[in-house]
Order: sequence, then structure tokens, then C-alpha cells
Amino acid sequence: MSDSSIEPAKGTATDLVVQIVLIAESMRLQAMMATYGIQTQTPHEVEPVQIWSSTQLINVYQQLGVNDKIGLTGRPPRPVGSLGTSKVYRICGMTVLCYPLIFEVSDFYLYRDMALLIDDIKTELQFVGKYWRLSGRPTVCLLIREEHMRDPQFKEMIDLLAMLKKGYCDDMKVRIGRLQNLISSSCIEHLDFMSTSDLPDVGDTAFAQIHHDYIGYQSLTDVPRAHSYREKKIMAAEYATRSTPDILEALRNTESIFLQCQLLGIILHREGAHYELAGDSVHVRLTDLYYRAGTLRYWRAVRYCSSLLRHIVDSISPFITTLLVNGKQITVGVIGQRETIFDKPMTPSEIQNVMYSTVQPYDVIHAVLQQEVVLYCGRLIATNPDIFKGILKIRVGWVLEAMRLYLTMKGDEGADIENLSPFQIRQLLQRVLTVSQWANEDHFSTVQRRQLEGCLCRVPSSFYNLVWDVLERTPHGITVQGHNLPAMPTLTNKSRSELSFSLQVEEMLHQITQPERRQIAVELLCIVATILSRNPELRFQQVLDLDLLLEDSFAMYCKDHNLPPSKDVSPLFSLSYSQTTGYLARAAVNSVLQRCALSTEDFADDVHTLAKCLMEDIPVDGVNLLHAIKKLAISNSPQLYYTAIALIFAGLDTITHPEKLIQLYRVRGMDELSHYLEALNVERLQQQCDKMQNIYQLLKLLSLYQNMVIMRHAGKRPPELKEEHKCFAELLYATSTQIKSFRQWLENLSALVQPFGNEQDEDYLILADLIHVDMIPLFDDWNQHDGMM
Repeated sequence: MSDSSIEPAKGTATDLVVQIVLIAESMRLQAMMATYGIQTQTPHEVEPVQIWSSTQLINVYQQLGVNDKIGLTGRPPRPVGSLGTSKVYRICGMTVLCYPLIFEVSDFYLYRDMALLIDDIKTELQFVGKYWRLSGRPTVCLLIREEHMRDPQFKEMIDLLAMLKKGYCDDMKVRIGRLQNLISSSCIEHLDFMSTSDLPDVGDTAFAQIHHDYIGYQSLTDVPRAHSYREKKIMAAEYATRSTPDILEALRNTESIFLQCQLLGIILHREGAHYELAGDSVHVRLTDLYYRAGTLRYWRAVRYCSSLLRHIVDSISPFITTLLVNGKQITVGVIGQRETIFDKPMTPSEIQNVMYSTVQPYDVIHAVLQQEVVLYCGRLIATNPDIFKGILKIRVGWVLEAMRLYLTMKGDEGADIENLSPFQIRQLLQRVLTVSQWANEDHFSTVQRRQLEGCLCRVPSSFYNLVWDVLERTPHGITVQGHNLPAMPTLTNKSRSELSFSLQVEEMLHQITQPERRQIAVELLCIVATILSRNPELRFQQVLDLDLLLEDSFAMYCKDHNLPPSKDVSPLFSLSYSQTTGYLARAAVNSVLQRCALSTEDFADDVHTLAKCLMEDIPVDGVNLLHAIKKLAISNSPQLYYTAIALIFAGLDTITHPEKLIQLYRVRGMDELSHYLEALNVERLQQQCDKMQNIYQLLKLLSLYQNMVIMRHAGKRPPELKEEHKCFAELLYATSTQIKSFRQWLENLSALVQPFGNEQDEDYLILADLIHVDMIPLFDDWNQHDGMM
């Protein structure tokens, strides 16, 4: 185990111990737990301390700040979090300990999943231990109910309690003890803002002990088990158009629980919740079916009934707030339908209205399944915020799609996400969010990884800053799938670090409905940004169409592999990242040739200024010189730019260049020159033959400077030269043969490009051949003694 994994959180005492009180619901359960060495207390044994739910504490806090005269209504009825339930309270002479939200028995079905409860207990203890900053130790109350015993996974609960008994929980120090012994070291808070008369009646609602006439269970083997239920999935689509009596007849004759749920749903929407069926209302029948399916752990039916009953996850509101304060936004909705954004804290009733108006009309089960995902994301981001890096907006519908795709990729065709247990849903969510950590180990293909990352719309760090840089150089904006991101007024009304700009870019990417294509678009924008950053004088004169660039990339792929042209670019998504980058870069460069222009206004003025500096022997700063040469060459194509860089190292003044910079430009210039010549587009260069005169003027200028330097220093010894000319003079003296070869190459090239004859196709091929044959060997012959290094 690495040291970083056990390093305490910043600001947390290294010796912090989380105190744990185990409360058993009955003496029978207490006796059975004792057979496994787990010592618990019943509610009677902890008296006079009372065990409250967090809901009761909320009712007390509602009295805080109440003032009828000035219209103050007190604290809103928001749930009390993990840190709040880890204190011991003194309220009107009473001592109270609250159990956490995870032990609340509610209408929502999550509490029925023992595996989820076990994981929640671990998360709860980790969270409290990480963020506790108060005096005294946190005291967490863990409830053990009799219904827990009947769960098939109760043995795992026993294992967890045994681990806690040993004094640790995933590297967090814990201590199990009797409440009376732990109070003295606990954090105690006095709530003295209310009088006894204002105290809500909590006597009947405090956690009560269950009494039995005998203690019947001695071990887990004696406890009757709940068994998981499986049945063939039957859909009720054919009944949607039938009459209500026909549906009632089908309801009486079917044994399928899920079909009963669907039929009751049809009647609910037609006749209402109070419509009677054999003496019971539709609402009562749905509630009975909900609890029956819950006992059988038939999660598809549980979720369907829960949605029809319009249940809402307890404490979902603070978890949405947790996501928001971590810089994330949440959207709920079915893919392809209307979505609703959570961009500010909302009350549970508001969340309920959103879920059942936005999601349920299109997918009944998703109305509760998406609540689960929001809850789990809120828990995960509190303990593992790194797994959400690169995700700006959590689109819950797309997250579920990523989870569904993952099951398909793993070959688990029989697994239906709607019938997975809540704990399995959480595990699957965490697996999908950490795809970058395990994709290579699990041998997932590139397209599979792109699909998962595309569903999450995860982008690299500084991605939105890169898009801003591209937009600054693209006056007509960026277009994808018919959606345009305009440069104006975006650049004037927003800033690069503004959240609204990032959300605008994310919304543009969301227009791409194919997740792997969406991820390719992210890669493409990064490549374009890189090209523009290395060429600061470039600007796109037309709209940057990402779809067109993708089609161009695929056309190159088809040409390289002798495939017929096609509009279906999906084969490109299966290529490795390096291969895809190559094709995308080539398409981007071709787009530069067609759609870019220099920001310089007058080419002739640049040539004149540079020539004057050289002829007058005025020292020219190396970076500025390279920039000037670059501006001259880039007006034609990147190939000519790298040719110009190579020409600089064939004889241009190198005095003002630092040695490492020279080596960097030389190596990079030659490597890139070779790379671009391999992909030389003869037809594209033919179309630009009228611009070739520019590079010819540059070559003549370089040749003239060579003559000037040679004549000026002819016959002189190095000590007689100025200090700034020593390096270059030694280079000329040592490389006279190479200089002659270079001059001959210049003459050949001048003779080739000056006439611009009719055989242009052949001329360009000869030009490429000359560069390959003459120029590259010229540099390969140079060594460290030449002075270039």
C-alpha cells in the first residue's frame, strides 16, 4: 500500500478516532449478534439518552431564528448531514444522539439493499473522519434492524462489524463502545435557542425497541432468508390501446409482477390513483406490489412502482448541492428528449416536480434510476473528486447510456441495468467514471474507450482554454452538426475562464449524438489548437467546420487503404490514438492551406525590411528572424515553411541563436520537413503555382546574403573578425564544400521554379526530389565541429 493512500486529509488530526455506537432494534437481535462477538445496545440500555432520526433534529432546528414579528420562519427543513449527526446534542434537558440519513426507513427503495448500506457505512465513516474539524471526537450511531437479518448479504454486514471491532475501517481509526462510555470524549452541542414548550413531540417518534416474548434466533442459520426473484420480462405495450375492462381482466389473469406494475400504471394514468380495483384503490394496489417486489428484490418492478408512486430519494437535495459546489452542473432527462439543468440548489419538492415532468413521460423507470445516479455522484464527488475531472456537466441520461454500453462491451448481454441492485448500479457508475484507469488493463479497444468517454463528454485539462484560442483565430466561428459557436459576440461578452463559455462549448459538443464522434471532435479541436499555437500568424478566413475536417480525414484513410469513398466515417473511430491524430492533423493542415491566411498585411514590405537588415549587417534577433522567414513561407504552405527553416541552417546567420535553440530548430525543422514531404499534395501545390514566386524571392534573398557574407569575410582570419561573427566565420571555413553544394542547389531550384513552365506537375515532383536527395544529406554530413551544435 502506498504512503499516499493512508496519508491523512489536510487539517485532520492523525490520531482522530471515529467513535461508533451499535444500536440493536431488539433484545433478540442483540443476543444473536452476541453469538458473533458483536456487542450492541438496545434503545432501553442507552437511556436516558434518546436515539433520534435526523428528521426529528430537523424539526428542532426549524425553531432556530423564528420571529413572528419580523417574519422570520427559522431554518429551512433541509436534511442534517453526516457531520451534524456525529454530535451529541443537549436539548431542553435531554441528551440526544441522531443516526445518519443512511439508516432512515423511507418510501424510497434504497434502504432495502444491504450491500448498498454496507458501502454507505464505509463511505459515511470515511467522510466523517476526513472532514471532522470540531473539538471532541465524532460519534456515529449505527442501527441494526431485524429486517437486515433476512437479507442474503447480512453475513457481509457481520464481517463489516467484525472489522470495526478490530479498530479500523479502510485505514480510518474507529472505536466501538457503549454510549455511556463515549459521551465524555464526544463533541457535545447545546441547542438552547428553544424552550420546552416549543419542543416538538418526539416521544412517539424516537427510535423504539421491538419487544418479543422470547429470544428465538440464536444464529444466522435460523433466520428465514429473502430470496431474489426472477421472471421473464413482459412488456405491456399491446395493452396501451385496449379498454380498461380488458386491462383489468389481464391484471387478474397474469402472475407476472412486472406486467402487473405496467397494467396498474396504465390504469393510473387513465382513471387516477383513487380508482378502485376489487375494493382497493390503484394507489393501494401499487403500494402493496411495491413492497412485495421489494421483499423479493425484484428491482425492475420495485423501480417501476416507485416511479408510479412518485417517490423521491431522501436527502437528494444536499447531494445536488455538493455537485454544484464542486463546479459541476447536472442535467436529467431521456436522451433525445427535453433535459432540465440543475444549476442551483433546489428543494426536494422542486426536484420531484422536475424528475416526474422531465423524465417519467418518456421512461418510467428512469425517473427513479436517474435519482439514484445523482445521489451516487454526490457521494462519490465528496470522497473521490478526481474521477470527475474533465466532466463539466453531468448528463445523467448519458451516464446511464455509458453504463449500458459497458455491460454490452463486457459481454454481459443478460444484465439489464434496470434490474440491477442499487449497489450494483453504484459499482457500475464508479467503474464507468474511472475508465481511463483500467481501459488498457482490461484490453478495451480505442473505439470502446471513446464511446464511454464520449458519453461522459470528458475533455482534457485546459480544453476550453484551447477552444477559446481557436475561436480568437476563427472570426466566423466553429460549426459542428449544424450548430455554430460564433466568435462574436462570444469573445466580447465572455472571458476564457468564464464558466458560461465552457458551458457554451459543452453544449456545442452535445449536438453530436454519437459519443465516439463527440470524442473525436474533442481530439480534433485540440489538434487545431496546437497547429494555431505553433503558427501565431495564422487565422481561419472561413468557418471551422469540424464535420468537414472529419470527412477529409476519413477520405485520406480510404485513399491510404485503397477503400472506396464513403460518408460513413465510423471506421476512423476504431483507429489508435496515434493513427487518428495523424489523419486529423493532415486534414487540419490541408484546411490551413485552403482556409487560412497570414495576419501580415504586405508581403513586399516584409521582404524589403529583412533584406535591408541583412545587407546593412544589422544584427537581427534570432527569434524575430525566424518569425520573418516563417511569415514569408507560410503564405504558401506548411511544406514551404519547413523548407525555409531548413534553408536557415544551410547558411543563414546563426550568431544570435543560442546553441540549444539552433539544435532544436534544426532537428525539428528537418523531421517535420520530411514528414510533410511524405504527404505532399501535388495537386494542391499546382493550384498555388501563382504563389510560388514568393518563395523564389526568398531563395534569391538567401543566396544574396550568402554572397555578401562570403565576400565580406574572404581572406580574413577569425581573430580579426568581430566577436559576434566568429562562430559563423568558422562555420563557413569548415563547410566550404557544403556551401558550394548549397549554392548549386539554389541555382537548380531557381532554374526550376522561375520559368513556371507548362510541365508544372513534373516540376513539382522534381522539386520534392531535389529536397529529398540534396538537402537532407547536406545536413546529415554536418557534425559538432562544424559549429552548428
